[in-house]
Amino acid sequence: MAANFEFLKDTPSYRLFATACLEAEKVLSASPAMSAVGSRRAFELAVKWVYSADNTMKLPYR
Repeated sequence: MAANFEFLKDTPSYRLFATACLEAEKVLSASPAMSAVGSRRAFELAVKWVYSADNTMKLPYR
């Protein structure tokens, strides 16, 4: 069965956070707590990608 985030691997612009998404999903059944940590990491990387991909957005902190 394909992973929910498998499609992210195939899109070059999503490579920054694709692996983190897949890893978080992979460990879900073995360790929900570790999956939560991995999901947070994936989300943070995705947010960084949003700010780098959209030039009209400015980081709220620095």
